[in-house]
Order: sequence, then C-alpha cells, then structure tokens
Amino acid sequence: MAQQDRGLVGIEQAPLIAVLGQVYADRRTGALRVFDRSGSVPFVFWFKRGFPCFSYSRDRLALLGEQLPPTRKDLVERLAAVTSQSHAGGSRTLLGQALLSEGAVTLDELQQALSDQVQRRLLCCASSADVSFHWDEGMDEFGIVPLSSPLLNPLEVAARAAAVAPYARVHAWVRGALSRPRVRLAMDRRIPPVIHRMLADQLVDSLARPQHVERLLAVPSHLRTLCVLLAFGYVEEVDPPRIQAAEAVATPTAPEPEPSADQERLSRLARLVTRKASHYEILGLAPTATRDEVKQAYRTLAFEIHPDRVPPAWAAVSREVFPSLVDAYHALSRERLRTEYDATLVASGQNAGLTDRAQVTDWLSRRRDLLDRIGLTTLAGEYRRMLVSVNGWPAATPSTDFFAFSRPHS
Repeated sequence: MAQQDRGLVGIEQAPLIAVLGQVYADRRTGALRVFDRSGSVPFVFWFKRGFPCFSYSRDRLALLGEQLPPTRKDLVERLAAVTSQSHAGGSRTLLGQALLSEGAVTLDELQQALSDQVQRRLLCCASSADVSFHWDEGMDEFGIVPLSSPLLNPLEVAARAAAVAPYARVHAWVRGALSRPRVRLAMDRRIPPVIHRMLADQLVDSLARPQHVERLLAVPSHLRTLCVLLAFGYVEEVDPPRIQAAEAVATPTAPEPEPSADQERLSRLARLVTRKASHYEILGLAPTATRDEVKQAYRTLAFEIHPDRVPPAWAAVSREVFPSLVDAYHALSRERLRTEYDATLVASGQNAGLTDRAQVTDWLSRRRDLLDRIGLTTLAGEYRRMLVSVNGWPAATPSTDFFAFSRPHS
C-alpha cells in the first residue's frame, strides 16, 4: 500500500482491532476519526508511526481530571473551565499543559493519566457495533498534540479490545480477510509476551501447526484471538497439501553461482525489511551507536547496495530495500526523531532487539546521559520515562463502566 495515500482501505466497518493492526503495520502518522450512527464525530485519535498518542472526545468521555489522583480537584475543574473558554475563542491551550504550569500534577502523573484516557476511549469505540472509521494521513492537526504525548502499545489495546468487540463485526471481518481454508503462526514472527498472556493460550500454541479456519470461527474466544493475530500479521494462510504425481520427475537445474559479498548484504537486508526489523538492525548498529556511527553505516551500505551498483538481476530487490535504509538513517541521525523512534520501540516491547533488561536499561541510560550532556534536557526526560516503563510501570487496567457509548441510542 502506498504511503502517500490519504486513507486506509476497507476500515470503515472493520473492527477497531483490524484498524489498529493496519495503522501499526504501515507505521502511519495521522488522525483516526470515529463516526457514530448519526454521522457526528464523537472521537478523534492521533497516531505517531502507528502508535496511539492522543485523543479528543466531543462526548466528554474519560475526562482527564477523572484519570488523575483525587487531589486538587477544585484546581482541575477550574482549569478545565478556562481551557474550554480558550478553545471556544480559538486558542489551543490544553488542560494537561495548564495543570503542569500550575504544579497540580507531575509529568509522570500526567503521562499516565493521558495513557489511561486514550485507552478507555479506544476500548469504548472497540465495544460499539454502531461506529465507523475514517483515516486522515499526515500531521495537519498535530498542532494540538503535545510533543511528549505518551505512546500506547497498539498490540495491548487490540488484545484488550478483543474481549469487548462485537462478535458479528469480528466474525465478518475475519471471514472476509481469509481466503484459504487453513492458517498457522507466521514462521518469521514472535508474539510478544505482553499480549500472549492476554489471548487464548491454547489456541496460540495449537497454531504452531496448520488449523482449519472453520473450526476457529466456531469458538468465540478463538475467533477473537485469531482476529488480533491476523490484524497484526502473526498468522499466515496455508494452502491445502498438494499431492505430487508419482510419475513427476525433477528436472535437473544448473547450479546457481555463489552470491557476492554485496549480494549477501542485500539478501540480509531484504530479510530484515520483510520481518520489519528495527532501524538499528537494518543499519547493523547497536542502539547506543553515535550519530557518526549511524552516518558511517548508512554511507557504507548505501554505496554497496545502491540499485545502480548491483547486478541487473538484483536491482529490483535493491529498489525495495533501499527506501528502508534511507528511513533508518533519517530516523536515527536526528536526536528528536531518534527519541520518538526509541519510544515506539519501548512501547511495543521490541527494545531495539535487546532481550536482557540490563542491556535495555544500559541503552536508555546512556542515551539519557548523552542528551543531558549536550543540553537536550527535554529529550533526556523522554528516556527517563522510558526507563520507568521498562522497569515496571504498572499497566493500566480499564474498567467496563464506560461502555455506555456502545449501548443502543434511545
């Protein structure tokens, strides 16, 4: 799917699980508008590179003050009134910014409150059968989104949404998305532990072998788990086994020439791009690499695998891989973009390919200290929040008392 398209295909009546999966797979940045049965827009969600980061509710669902600790409620209500007046007058003053300036909350408390708020609103939409979706690509409206807005893990939100999503809507989408009779776990993807325990464990384990789709659709819990796995690319369709003719004789083929070192690198990069590896892995760098190391790695690889330098037979592969190499360099060579990208890795549990918590902590600590030394204290603060998250920030568990939005209108 071309990145320059303004919309996403086929999301209007899809379950929110499928929408989250498509936005995440394409690493989209833009706004997701939710429409109710009357055609009004009760919710807008903003995404950065596939991660939900901010929301707006015209129905005043999950107000920020309700997500904060029950202290200084009078100040929260007073500032909320001031913020509403400023919005009416065309200003874009946000309640969270006002609370910070008045010292009513700490930055960590505000980050957690915003995360809870976005998650509650997303789950509200996921539970409704009477909403439709529309996607607007780009950053046209990001002027009202704080730069430091928290990033939610869309996989976690989708796993929670599976428990409340309307069965008929999920069933229709899964059946329409599958064209073959059997599915299994994708061979090159590993399900993150953070969502594995939120799904039907027995089904996930059984999908190591091909399973018949019709059997999965017949069990509601299996259907919901399959919807999440399918939306985020963790399952693949399987063709029926083919019976080879007994008289078929293999035609001998000439041995292929050994690939050159540059072709080996190109093949490695193609495999990394296919499995959506991190920018660090694509450039062959540790996540603590310096800007000079990022620049040198990019120049070396770009020279070796450029479409004009590889043999004609490899040119098509190079043209597919090269944009990912450019994206990796663009994201890691600028401190602000690198900070945002690292936050997406931590939020999704990828952690730049590191599996040991001590290594992840060392990576984030070194980045924090470097940014502090060069005077980028705001970006250094983002790494402090990532360190809190990695070392056990308690995950929010939304209640179900906000699902009134999904009930039939009177």
